[in-house]
Amino acid sequence: MSAERMTPPLPDYEDLSYRDLEERVRSLSSERLRELIAYEQSHADRMEVLELLQDRLTRARDTDSGDGSAPP
Repeated sequence: MSAERMTPPLPDYEDLSYRDLEERVRSLSSERLRELIAYEQSHADRMEVLELLQDRLTRARDTDSGDGSAPP
């Protein structure tokens, strides 16, 4: 997915509070998380949000690899 994406990858993304975003990203696939990271980097570029998304992507990868160390 292009980093130049004009529409947010999640409905109401730009209106979500940090806490709401934290809840919404828990169930996203690694691919969707990468889309969100690219969108955030090319738009608001908020460090706190990028850290949240990167952390969740790391946990999603750990879960996908089956090591069982990451919580759902």
